[in-house]
Amino acid sequence: MPRFYFDMVEDGVTTHDNDGVEMPSAKLARRAATAIVAVIAYDRATKNLAPNFAVVIRDASGIIDTVTSALKVEQPPNGS
Repeated sequence: MPRFYFDMVEDGVTTHDNDGVEMPSAKLARRAATAIVAVIAYDRATKNLAPNFAVVIRDASGIIDTVTSALKVEQPPNGS
């Protein structure tokens, strides 16, 4: 079974996943990365942290996909 790595990229700094996870396909790895991004974006939003980051999916041959988060919250002009 292939092994996929999920690297975190934030502010130009990459934190490499050195362990990886065995998964049956790249399609499932993309689904997993999308779920990872959604959970981290939610967590950051609840803590008022910058939500912009990416998860880069790699396998033995190199980068296969990137899932990016870019969440923007705008308050109305009256500040409510």
